[in-house]
Amino acid sequence: MNKGCIVFLIDESPSMLQRFGDATRSRMEGIATTLNSTLRQMEGKPSVDVAILGYRLNAQGGGEIASRWGGAFAGRVWVSSSEFLSQPLRVEKRTRHAVDPITRMMTTQAVDFPVWFEGGVGAAALSAKVAFEYVADALCDWVSRAPMAQPPMVVSFLADLNPSESVAEAVVPLGRVATPFGYPLLLQFHAANLSTVPVVKYPASVQFLPFGPVQDLFYACSPLSPAMIQTLRENQETPVEGAKGLVYNGKMIELVRFMNLVKCYQNTLPPDQVAPTPYSAAPSTSYTNNPSATSATSAPVSPQVLTPFSIRRAEEDGEPFPSLLSNNTTEEIDKELAMDKIPPLSRNNAPTSGEMPPSGLVSLGLVPPGLVPPGVTPPGIGQPGAGQLGSETEPEESTEGAGLASQENRREEIIPDGFEFHCEIVEKGKSVSEPENLLPRATLFVVILDRSASDLTYRPALDAWAKRLDKTRFMLGEIARRGRGRYDAAELLYGKERSGETSVVNAFGELPFISDDCLGSLAGKVEPFAIQVPNGIGGLVALPRKKLVFTNATPTYAADPTPVFEKAAEIIRLWDEKREQKLLPPVILHVTAGEFRHESYDEAIAHLADSGVPTIWLHHWIFTERPHVGACCPGEMSFTTNEQIQFLWERTDPLPGREKLAGIRPGVHEESRGMMVNMDFDILFEVIDTLGKK
Repeated sequence: MNKGCIVFLIDESPSMLQRFGDATRSRMEGIATTLNSTLRQMEGKPSVDVAILGYRLNAQGGGEIASRWGGAFAGRVWVSSSEFLSQPLRVEKRTRHAVDPITRMMTTQAVDFPVWFEGGVGAAALSAKVAFEYVADALCDWVSRAPMAQPPMVVSFLADLNPSESVAEAVVPLGRVATPFGYPLLLQFHAANLSTVPVVKYPASVQFLPFGPVQDLFYACSPLSPAMIQTLRENQETPVEGAKGLVYNGKMIELVRFMNLVKCYQNTLPPDQVAPTPYSAAPSTSYTNNPSATSATSAPVSPQVLTPFSIRRAEEDGEPFPSLLSNNTTEEIDKELAMDKIPPLSRNNAPTSGEMPPSGLVSLGLVPPGLVPPGVTPPGIGQPGAGQLGSETEPEESTEGAGLASQENRREEIIPDGFEFHCEIVEKGKSVSEPENLLPRATLFVVILDRSASDLTYRPALDAWAKRLDKTRFMLGEIARRGRGRYDAAELLYGKERSGETSVVNAFGELPFISDDCLGSLAGKVEPFAIQVPNGIGGLVALPRKKLVFTNATPTYAADPTPVFEKAAEIIRLWDEKREQKLLPPVILHVTAGEFRHESYDEAIAHLADSGVPTIWLHHWIFTERPHVGACCPGEMSFTTNEQIQFLWERTDPLPGREKLAGIRPGVHEESRGMMVNMDFDILFEVIDTLGKK
């Protein structure tokens, strides 16, 4: 057997037939495509044993959990990657999206796509606890026979969650799978449907998660290793230290990036030295909800074939093997783990929901260090040991609210040694003139970049500033790429300088605004990069993009926003006078972390109502310093409990064109406002294009 194993556990409830986020395919189709693509990419890496298991209720109401290998491997639980790579169930012709290296245009290509897994659904959902008990038994058998180099990995794909069932309790049986390298590494991916719930990716603390299923799933996931965090960062994700292997309400692109964690696991295994000996494992096994019925059946076993793991363990132990549906409760499992008597959590470390995480999860290593009871050391992933995958990092101290530090509890304004406040225009040494025959202006984008941070010595605050600066440059590049001579743009930066005064810098120098087709020529520096989008066959395709750099700036402490909105009103007034042909009102996009002086904000935005200033759409693009769930154009304040985000939401204009995009663009409905929290604001261009065509 190989030195590592991966279990793909798939929820086959009927809700898997619902559309996968904003894609045209179903959840099950998306998972099947990505899973087959991941299996294909195992070639050339160290061999690993793979199990594909599905669980569901059949039409008769009986529970079924079985291996989903087909063809030559039908009936086997474990199959080595060195075996299945050369024997797919079939090879399909599929269309792949790619970028032409010469024209840089998106093209389609016909490719061979091997298939090992065919997704299917049952009549109803089966309890996740039954599935994880089956997985625990399979892993116990594998551990007893395999020369390990890493703990097993379990990748669970979930559809709609049952409110009456706790997934955190369901995964407790994995605590029986102990290895020299720790307990199994458990990753959970919840597939999105057409709901407007924002995606939650790789959270590091439960305090910032919404109540309900997301918090429950948080306890049912393992922390990511440093190598896995680095892998995600290389794929345009931004997990922090101590992040959990959880994606909730993820779309297709999140699934593709999520599956890179499987490649990371396989790459940590030692290279193959000798060819593995072919072997056979358990045939598919069905279970019924009738406790009196026989729990497992198997075909006659030949002398050359290993008996099923459940039957073989029963023969070795000399006693009947317990049914998966027996009364082997969580309490009994905890007792086996000697975890049934755990001191209560201190008040300071308790989850915000007021509930203690299941005790078995502490032994499994799935509870963050800050939530482990005093005197209890989790023996799971993260303990020192050769070849370990996991890592435990002390979580940051939390504050009340999620995402933005309160104005009353600001840190002392400490300026680090050698720190210099500056906001300088990157000159290109070239004058730019607008074309004579301008197209009718669709709108004017006034991008206001807030330099305020809670603390110049606080790393998350500096990271939030770096993200705001980077996203602003990307937004300007998108204005230049998408506009095609139809947009105007202006960029203003404001912050509190060392003197205490608020400075306002026009990134375009003496030009109040400029046409989008001149932006690239005026930029002091152009940074090319690539974004990744799904290619249709479970992979990603890189699309070229550019960031336009106009300024180099440092963060500052909380600034008064009044001067920058005065300047914005002046620019908008000039634009309204100069541009005779215009289709839509100007848009102000305030890019902030919410650390500016809120007591002056109402006075600041009042300048937008001065005489001579046309109607303006005020939108907010927020990147928080503290972890916070992403939000796309929320229509009510219930998406957050943070008072400052609620403060900004109340001062955000309704999203233009929301009535036309409702039901078409995920996340948009008839009450949507123009606010994004920790998400890209690409929908803004769709809004302008939709309204500009009327």
